[in-house]
Amino acid sequence: MEYSQKRTMPLFGISGVDESFYGTKGCKHTFQVPQWLQGIGLNAFEYSFGRGINIGEETASKVGAQVTEYGTAMSAHAPYFVSYASSDPQKVENSHKYLLDSCRTIGLMGGKRVIVHCGVQNKEHSSREQSVTQIAENLQVLAQKMDQDGFLDTIMCLETMGRYTQIGDYKEIAQFCTIDKRFIPCFDFGHINCTMQGSLQKAEQYQEIFEHCIAVMGRDKVQNCHIHFSKIQFGAAGEIKHIDFDDTVFGPNFEPLAQTLKKMKLTPTIVCESSTTRAKDALYMQACYGAL
Repeated sequence: MEYSQKRTMPLFGISGVDESFYGTKGCKHTFQVPQWLQGIGLNAFEYSFGRGINIGEETASKVGAQVTEYGTAMSAHAPYFVSYASSDPQKVENSHKYLLDSCRTIGLMGGKRVIVHCGVQNKEHSSREQSVTQIAENLQVLAQKMDQDGFLDTIMCLETMGRYTQIGDYKEIAQFCTIDKRFIPCFDFGHINCTMQGSLQKAEQYQEIFEHCIAVMGRDKVQNCHIHFSKIQFGAAGEIKHIDFDDTVFGPNFEPLAQTLKKMKLTPTIVCESSTTRAKDALYMQACYGAL
């Protein structure tokens, strides 16, 4: 599988583009992003289908051609509408469709990774565990549908979440990733820091998270895992909004994670989700890791 390929170091990139792209002469269209990223020294790009898959097949194929030419690690975030803990069968069926359509489109765009939010706790359920169980059952069905539709090497990156009502702490994600060989974790450490109320500060804490997940799902799935990283403002309920690295109030800071990746010899794809300075902050992370 793609996640078990040998790498010598992590890949660094951005989710969407910021003003530094549009401020570059001649840069106007999504299919130009791979060349632009190579020019500034980054090699990963995540496209958002969050509000729906709004890119046509022709444009997606143009992106795919550029991704191949410039060696970009391409991924896409699935629509936020996925609701695998829902009691409504139609919502669950729609969720399958969102993810299968995401698989189809990211393939045209030259990528293999789809990032997904699994769902929120169902208020009709008597416990969080009941929602976790239902999500696991629906992920099993998704794997079967991926087989049927021929998405045999598309990777589902199941994301850790930043609000307490959302299903997806790192231990839940680790269990979900055992369901199918194509399911790997997307560690959003900004989200994890929100649910820890800002206490994710030490390299040892990152190592504990990685070691738990390796014990549950195996090292292969963690070796080249997917990571979202940004500072995120949080409150009593968890995540509020993404912010930039120059914020001095909220975290997390990247340095402890970089130290852990180096120590454990992990080579993930690291996607910056800062609010307005994604390219700048991604380059900072790359330089920080390279200086170790």
